Amino acid sequence: MYKKAVSPIIAMVLLIALAVSISAMVIVWANSFTRDTTQYVESRSNIQRSCTMDASLSYWKATDGKDDICYKELADSIFIRFKLLNTGDVPITALLMTVINESGDGKTVVINASNYSFFPLQKGYTHEFNVTYSDISGRPVQFKIYPYVYQSESDIVCTDAVLEKDYLVECS
Repeated sequence: MYKKAVSPIIAMVLLIALAVSISAMVIVWANSFTRDTTQYVESRSNIQRSCTMDASLSYWKATDGKDDICYKELADSIFIRFKLLNTGDVPITALLMTVINESGDGKTVVINASNYSFFPLQKGYTHEFNVTYSDISGRPVQFKIYPYVYQSESDIVCTDAVLEKDYLVECS
């Protein structure tokens, strides 16, 4: 009785060919995955480096040495006046500002070239801001400013370079 089957040599050649082709696919996938991951991590680290090392703001000091920032309560809004100095190494292209009042209500405003013509705020330059937060009232207990910098063809907000001020003084 004769049985038809694949000879052991042909079976071994087919198994080796299958193993080699699967290995080649895994190597191509791993190479592509590693390259894409490396590029993503590199771009994110450049953004973080730019934000943590290059972007920096400080309040302009008044003649008495205190930060020049104050607020005024209006009917249904809060007016905040402050002067900022760009102490970083890159221009600041916009600002994201958040105010929180005594009741815990918050309001966020973004100011950029569309509502302040002097942007970007160049390195070493200072500017006075007068910002009104509408639909919020009460004494501001926390004020935060996050700078935006230009990186990789877009503006990014630098959350690590936040400038905070608690319990603002009333404008005279």
